[in-house]
Amino acid sequence: MADELKVCLKASHISRHVHKLELKTNMRVHLQGDAAAGLFAQQLLSLGDGKIAADPTTGLITIPNNFCNIVDSIETFKTSVFPDIRRCF
Repeated sequence: MADELKVCLKASHISRHVHKLELKTNMRVHLQGDAAAGLFAQQLLSLGDGKIAADPTTGLITIPNNFCNIVDSIETFKTSVFPDIRRCF
């Protein structure tokens, strides 16, 4: 999808008005001071930017153990992701 978008933008008459912007600060992490969220954001950015080295033999990457939380049920997952859903909806 990104490649198609680049081609369309370059071919468009508005291409000279397009500016690529990059987000540098995760505002949720910045405002809440949540170190765990900051680590996750950094790991996710490294993953997305291709900065996690792949195994030369398999081409696979190793995701850090602290990248995510493994849960034992859907209910635990739902309450972890949406802790206030019953109260809010």
